[in-house]
Amino acid sequence: MITSLVALLIFCVYWIWATSATLDGTPAECFTIKQQKYSAKVNYWVINDYDVSCWWTDVIIPESISWYTIEWIYDYAFYNKWITSVVIPDTVVNIWIQSFAENNIDNVVLWNSVSIIWQGAFSWNGIVSLVVPWSVSIISDGAFQNNLLKTVVLQDWVSMIGINAFKNNQIGYAYLPSSISKIGEWSFDENENMVVVVEDVKSFVDDWFSLWFEIVERQKDY
Repeated sequence: MITSLVALLIFCVYWIWATSATLDGTPAECFTIKQQKYSAKVNYWVINDYDVSCWWTDVIIPESISWYTIEWIYDYAFYNKWITSVVIPDTVVNIWIQSFAENNIDNVVLWNSVSIIWQGAFSWNGIVSLVVPWSVSIISDGAFQNNLLKTVVLQDWVSMIGINAFKNNQIGYAYLPSSISKIGEWSFDENENMVVVVEDVKSFVDDWFSLWFEIVERQKDY
């Protein structure tokens, strides 16, 4: 009888902890953080590892851990950690190299705080659709390579798309704003029958790009 009551008590404590953690975000204990020097005067608090033994595959990253505001997701922090979805808070400004690569992510939520998505950050996942927020200015090499993306919408702040950024997806439609000044080779390669909609045909739509994709120019509404 006592054993059963103890077991029930343990279960209740775990259930309360689990449900509260789900509502407020993945438990802080699942993350490893550190202070990363950016310059002589600037330091950032970053997540640099995630404990897979937490068994949270739908990850909600908290805005702060131990009172420290999370501003970076560092290199390989969530690399190959069996994640299926991730919500990134509006405190994060940089998502670093292959930080979420090699998972099973089919849904990612980015807020208007992220400025740079670095090399291979979300590569080798199963993301189906993507709306890049206004704050993002650079999508680096291979950032979303090898996913299942069908549509991509980029906002009017993106200035550069790196090499292989969206290679090997299932994109049928991509909207590219006039703010883009540079687009890397093979950035949309291996997306069959893709239609690219642009506001203004600029230097980034060069010969190799026009050769592979149907380009539709849409005049911007003023």
